[in-house]
Amino acid sequence: MFEALRDIFVLNCARFRRSRTFMILMRPLLITLITLNSIFTRERMSHENGLVVRGQVRIRDNLDLPSNGFFTPGRTFQCRMRHASVSFIDDAALVVRAASIKFSDENVKSPFDMLMNNGNTTPFWNMDTFWQFMRCRMKGGRAALIEYFRRNPRCYMNVRDAVRRDAKSFANLFYYSQIPLEFHAFDGVRRYAKFRLIPVDPGAERDGVPSDEDLRKPWFQEARSHEARSRNYLKDEYVDRLHRENVRYRFQIQLLDWEESMDREYELNSLYPWDEELYPWRDLAEVTIIEPMSYADGNECLFSLRHLPADVLRIVRAEGFEDGPSIDYLRHGGWWPRRARLLMYRLRGQKEPIPDQRDRTAAQNADRTISTVDSDDIYMRPALPQKDNPRRSLERARQIEEGRGLYQYYHGFIRTEATPTGPRWTPQPHYEQVFDIYEADPDERATVPVPLPPFIRKLPPAEQYSQYIQGRLYKILGASVLSVLLSYVEKWLTGRQGLSVYRHLYALYGNKPTVMDYWRQDGEFGRQRLAGLNPTIIRRFDEVPSKFPITDALLDGLLAAGETIESAIKAKRLYWRDYAMLEGISVKEGCYLAHPIALFYVDQDTRLMPVAIQLFQSPDQGPIFTPKDDPELWLAVKSFTQSADAQIHEVVEHLLHGHLIVEIFDIAMNRTLPSAHPIHKMLTPHMEFTMAVNDSARTKMLAPGGPIDRSMAVGAKGAFELMARAWWEQWDYGQHNIPQDLKNRGVDDTDALPHYHWRDDALRIWAIIERYAAGMVDHFYDDDNDVIEDWEIQAFHTEMRSPDGGNVRNLPGGQDGFRDKATLVEFLTQMIYMASAGHAAVNNGQYDYYGFVPNTPGAIYMPPPRSKDLDYTEKTLARAMPPFKAASIQILMVRLLSRQTEMPLGRFHTNFFAGTQSVLPIVARFRGELHDLQKQIDARNAGLERPYPYLAPDQVACSITA
Repeated sequence: MFEALRDIFVLNCARFRRSRTFMILMRPLLITLITLNSIFTRERMSHENGLVVRGQVRIRDNLDLPSNGFFTPGRTFQCRMRHASVSFIDDAALVVRAASIKFSDENVKSPFDMLMNNGNTTPFWNMDTFWQFMRCRMKGGRAALIEYFRRNPRCYMNVRDAVRRDAKSFANLFYYSQIPLEFHAFDGVRRYAKFRLIPVDPGAERDGVPSDEDLRKPWFQEARSHEARSRNYLKDEYVDRLHRENVRYRFQIQLLDWEESMDREYELNSLYPWDEELYPWRDLAEVTIIEPMSYADGNECLFSLRHLPADVLRIVRAEGFEDGPSIDYLRHGGWWPRRARLLMYRLRGQKEPIPDQRDRTAAQNADRTISTVDSDDIYMRPALPQKDNPRRSLERARQIEEGRGLYQYYHGFIRTEATPTGPRWTPQPHYEQVFDIYEADPDERATVPVPLPPFIRKLPPAEQYSQYIQGRLYKILGASVLSVLLSYVEKWLTGRQGLSVYRHLYALYGNKPTVMDYWRQDGEFGRQRLAGLNPTIIRRFDEVPSKFPITDALLDGLLAAGETIESAIKAKRLYWRDYAMLEGISVKEGCYLAHPIALFYVDQDTRLMPVAIQLFQSPDQGPIFTPKDDPELWLAVKSFTQSADAQIHEVVEHLLHGHLIVEIFDIAMNRTLPSAHPIHKMLTPHMEFTMAVNDSARTKMLAPGGPIDRSMAVGAKGAFELMARAWWEQWDYGQHNIPQDLKNRGVDDTDALPHYHWRDDALRIWAIIERYAAGMVDHFYDDDNDVIEDWEIQAFHTEMRSPDGGNVRNLPGGQDGFRDKATLVEFLTQMIYMASAGHAAVNNGQYDYYGFVPNTPGAIYMPPPRSKDLDYTEKTLARAMPPFKAASIQILMVRLLSRQTEMPLGRFHTNFFAGTQSVLPIVARFRGELHDLQKQIDARNAGLERPYPYLAPDQVACSITA
C-alpha cells in the first residue's frame, strides 16, 4: 500500500510539473541561477566569443506580408549584428554558430532584436529540457550530455543538424530563430512567425557541414588536435572581408496561419520545423553590414528578446513547464544575466580578447577515453536493411539476437474435456488456479489442451510501466478498498425499493452514467447494438435457423403492417446476435448466464428495435420472448442478454481483440525488427506499454479474487475458457479488416442499417490510417522490390504466422509473406487500427454503459426465465442484480478504464522518427485528416439525442494504454 501511495504521489507531482504554476515558480529560479553564474564566475558566457558589427536594415519595397504596425515597405534602421561560436571560444570547434541582430545602433535600446542559430530546430524545447541540458553542461558537458540525448533523441538529431566545422565564413551560414512568436497584423488573423538570416547567395548553405565521422560523437566538440588555424579565424576572415566589401544578407520571415487542426505540441514546438512548402520563407529585409566594432565596444552590446515591437510580435503564452513556448520565457529572462555581466564588466573590467592560439595539443579527458558510445547508440536513423551500411548491419543483427532472447513467447493452454468431436466446454471439477497456465500432460486422456493466445514469457525491463501508468494501475486495484467502505451502507441501500437503489451509488462516484435515464427503453437496447460497447458482432439475418424457430405469428404486430419475416429479410431489415460462444463456459457459483439469440428489426422510424430473444441455443430449453410479453419479464430477458453481451465484450472483444492480440505483434516486432527499421519506428507508439498492461491483466485483473473474477459471471476461470475458445476456434487477422468484416456480416449498407455510428466512424478512421500507412511505406520503400528484398520485414511476417511464434492466421500475404507495398500497407492499417481505434471502440464507453449496473449487470444471481408464466417483477430482478461489493468493483473498474486519453491518435512523442524530419509532412497530413474527422463527428453528435463519441479522434488513444 505504501508503494501505491508513493506512486500516486509521484503521478500527481508529475502533473504539477506540467502545470503553468510550476513554470511560474521555476522561471525566476532558473534565471537567478544563470545570473549568479554570470556574476561569480569568470567563465565566458555562451555566444560571448563573438564579433559585433554594424550596418543597415532596409525593409523590402515589394513586401509579401500582412499589413502591420512595424514591418512596413521601405522602412530603414541602423543595425548591429553579432556573430559567435556558441559555448566554445574556438572558431574551429564542432559547434553551432549564431547571429543576433539589433534594429538600432545602440548598446541596449532597440525596437527589435532577434537571436538566431544554425539549425532550424533546437537542442531543448521547454524549460524542463533546458534545465536537463544545463545540468549536463554544469557537469562539464561533453560525454555528460549522452544521457540527456538518450532521453531526448530528437534534441540530439537537431544538434547533429545544427553543428558546423570548418566553415569558410560566418557570412555563408544560415541562421534561424527556431522558436515561434505571435505575429499580429491589422487583419486580426491568428498567426505565428519565425525568422532566419541567410546569405544573399544561398548556394553556400552547405558550408561547414561536418563529416559523418565528426557526427559519430558530436558531444566532443573541441577543435582537432592537429588544427593549425587561429581560434579567431572566422572572426578574422569576417573583418578582412569587411575591409574589402560590405557583407549582405537576406532577412526572412516564415508565417503560419493558425488552423483548428493544428496542435501546439507540433506547430509551437521548436523541436519541429515548419513545412517550407506549406509555409515558405518570405523576404522581409535586406541587411548590409558595413564595419566591425572594437572588441570592447562589442562586449557592451546587449541583444535581448525583450526588444520586440509589442503591437506586432509577442512571445507565445506558455501553458506549463513542459510546454514548448516556455523556453522563450527563459530567453526573455536572459536579460538579467546579461545585465549582470555588463555590470561586472564595469566593476571588474572586461576579460582579455581571445588569444590567437594555434597549437591545440589534445587534452587527456577521461570521458573521451572511456566513452565508447557513438551516434547510433543514441538514435539509429531509419533505413531498410538492404540499404544500410555494414557497420550498422552488425548492430541490427545484434539487436535482433538480443530481442530474441528478451522477448520470448509463452504458449499457454487450458484443459477441457476431450470428446470424439473435439473439446467440450464444461466446468472441470479440479481446475487449477487460472493464472497458473500450463501445458497439458499428453498422457492425460481425459482432457485436451486448448491454446491461449501466445504472450510474453517474462516482461523485459524496457516494457515496464512508467510511473504515470503505474499510478493508474494502483487506482484500479484500489477498487477493493472502496468496496469495503460500500459494505457499510449496503444494509441501508438494500432496504430501498427495486432497481432504483443503484442510483444512490453515484454520490460516491461522481457523474452518473449517461445510460441511466434510458436503459429500460427497447429503442436504447437496440441502439446499443450499433453504438454501444460491443458493436462489432451484429449480423444481417438471412434465414431462420432451426435452433431459433421464429415465426410470423410470433412477430405479429412487431413488424411494419404487411411485413413478414421473408419480406423483412429481403429488405435487409432484420439483424441478429448469436451468443453461442457462451454455451458450456464455466460460471461462478451462485451466478447464472444465458447464451441467447436476439433478433432486431429496423422499424419505420429507422430505429433498430428488439423483436425476439431466446435465452438459450435450443428452443427446448426455453421460449422465444418478445416485447408483447409482460413488461417486467421482458426487462429481465433483456438484462440476461445484456449480461451475456458483457461477457463476450469484456473477455473477447476488449481483452482478447483489444489487448492480447496486439501483444503478439509487439513480441514479433521486437524479435525481428531492429530499432533502425522504419516499420519498427512506425509501430512503436502503437505498442507502448502493451505488454505491461496485458501482464497486469493476466496476473491481477484476471486472477482469482481480482476485478473480473468478482464482477463478471464467468469469473477468472470462465474468462480463460472463453478467451481460449474465441482464439482457437474463431479468431483470424481478417476479422480486423473493417471494410471486409462489414461486408462479411452484411451490415455495410448504410441505407438498410442507418445510425450504425461505429461502422460509419470506423470506416472513416480506417481510411485515414490507410492513407497514413501508405504515405509511410511510400516514403521508405521505392517499389515492391524493396519490400521483397527487405529480409527483416519478411522475418517479421514469418514470425507472426509461425505456429511456434505468433500463430496468426489469415495474415495479409499468406504463406508468401509481404510481396508488395500494398500488402504491407494493408497489414499496417489493420495493426494500427487494432491498437488504437479498435481498442477505443470497446473501451472508452465502459462507464457510460457498465457504470449503471442494471443496464449491463456483470453477473446475475438468479436463473434465466424458462417460461412465460413466471411472476417476474422488478423486485425479482433487483434481487438478481450483483451485490453492492461486486457492483462497486464493476463501477470503479469501468470508470477508470474509460478515462480520456492524453496521447490521442496522431500525437507522437518527441522521439518519433527523430532522425527523419522528412516524415513530418506525412504526420501533419495524418493529424489534419483526423482533425477534419473530429469536426464531422462533433457536428453529427450535436444533432443526436445520444451522441457516439468513442471514435472521435480526440478520444482514440495512440495505443491501448495511452
